Amino acid sequence: MHKQTYIIAFCIFILATGGFAAMPLFVEMTQIHGISLVQVGLMTAIYILAQKVTPLLFGPLGDQIGHKKMACLGEFVRGIGFIGLAFVSPYFLLLVFTALAGIGGGIAGPSLKAFIMLSVKERYRPMVSSLRATASNAAVVVGPTLAGVAIFFNYIKGIFIIAGVCYLIGVCLILFFTKASAGSTANSKTFSLSVYKEIGQNKRFINLLIYMFLTWFLYAQLFITIPDYARLFTNHVEQVFLINGMMGILLQYPTGVVMSKVNNPNVFLTLGTILFPFSFFILGFIQGQFGLYIGIILFTLGELFMFPTVEAMVADFSSDKSMAAYFGVSSLGDGLGRPAGSFLGSILFGMVPSYSFGWYVFSFVGFGLFLYYFIFLRVIFFRAYTSTADKVFIES
Repeated sequence: MHKQTYIIAFCIFILATGGFAAMPLFVEMTQIHGISLVQVGLMTAIYILAQKVTPLLFGPLGDQIGHKKMACLGEFVRGIGFIGLAFVSPYFLLLVFTALAGIGGGIAGPSLKAFIMLSVKERYRPMVSSLRATASNAAVVVGPTLAGVAIFFNYIKGIFIIAGVCYLIGVCLILFFTKASAGSTANSKTFSLSVYKEIGQNKRFINLLIYMFLTWFLYAQLFITIPDYARLFTNHVEQVFLINGMMGILLQYPTGVVMSKVNNPNVFLTLGTILFPFSFFILGFIQGQFGLYIGIILFTLGELFMFPTVEAMVADFSSDKSMAAYFGVSSLGDGLGRPAGSFLGSILFGMVPSYSFGWYVFSFVGFGLFLYYFIFLRVIFFRAYTSTADKVFIES
């Protein structure tokens, strides 16, 4: 891989650190500004919604304007949004700057993913995706640590300034230390809706998008039901995130290296699709702290195999001229799947007294994911895909 790829990964670490430092402190605004928890919830919802919905527009624009330009613009806007949160008090302005931060993420996200994918050859894309995920996992540890320091010194507003500055530093690094590849430069000065028609007619991508929805539906439990379940056995719920985060930091990139060398996504996506849903069955079948740890380990291993492969597939299903558009539309998998999973999880574990029942429900959803993969992605798609001259994954 090129040196630029590692520079971009370091930029992603800086950018993600800013985000993960600021997000845990949104709830502290109830103390700073005297607003209610419901109002904070609305701010969080606006941030997430803006970040997940706007890529539908900004992804194709990134293909037209240029991935590097859009990534820098988006992260600059997000940085200004977070810095603004440190200097305003009226609730309306808090909503405005929260939306600005979310929109900035929507502007940058698809183009930044396309930018890093186009920095290497196709066979190395799983490795690049793993490198990007490793940088994000490291930020998951560093960001909340910074937030904890801010809380300790009672300087909550300062963390939003630090978060914004992180984004601005990331912009400078991308702007001055990276070079756009041929596929990442502007393709046209006019915006065309034809790319949405192209995406809608791409059956391989639509099948993958449904798979992504189910995956994010299950992944949402890491932040809702699994921590709630962990409270039954330990007062240190953070162990769940520590296991998940440290395994991601230590194993994600080596896993990506192996995936790129083997160069057969079918193997790793099959492993992930088996391990990921099976973790929920273990949580229900083995009650107690031991079962919790085994379930989290299997959950994380499945995640390590699945997400880099899926991200590389999104890139491979597109062309260089429309890659950001595909990443923009793929954000619907997360934008719809995670809220739906969170909602069902909160109902199951909030209204049904038996935790086992909830885990078996998610095991059933996981079994559906398993069947969908083998019917629509593995059996039909990969057999047809690898039999053609289109060398997306396997080199002839």
